[in-house]
Amino acid sequence: TQIVNPVLHSRLKEEDSKANRGLLHQDLAEEAENAKNQFDHILDEGKSYKRIKETLSGIAPIDNTSLDTFNDRVSELFSTISSSDSLLGFLDTIPSHITRGTITISPERLSQGARGALALAVRLALAELYLQSASGFVMLDDPLVHLDKERLGEAISILKLFSKRFPVIFFT
Repeated sequence: TQIVNPVLHSRLKEEDSKANRGLLHQDLAEEAENAKNQFDHILDEGKSYKRIKETLSGIAPIDNTSLDTFNDRVSELFSTISSSDSLLGFLDTIPSHITRGTITISPERLSQGARGALALAVRLALAELYLQSASGFVMLDDPLVHLDKERLGEAISILKLFSKRFPVIFFT
């Protein structure tokens, strides 16, 4: 058996309680700081979404006529860049197949250079569609990297014309 001095036992219990309250206070302060940081992050994100929404509300809505124009423009740009009479089929705004002569293939089956040409055509057509009634610029990240000499020359010509209407920033 163990004999414990009741006064000593009471003091030890009191000190233990004070230490626990101190830890509890520290834990709560840390949790409050984490919650504040999380709230600030979500608030900043919300403000960013609000700015995007305000910017997009200034852009004309897209109707079916605009989509037809967009699809025609993608086809025109792609045919010019790839120096071919390719016909593009679309599923809404996404190219679903390419027909050259009697052969029809999906975009995934294109060569790397042809995929790059198609990607550039889609980006430029989207920019033309959305920036037609608004000011803005276009940023392109390595848009010419996979193009062969022939496609490169055509793409540069198109980009020169495009850059007369809209500022273009290239990243490499």
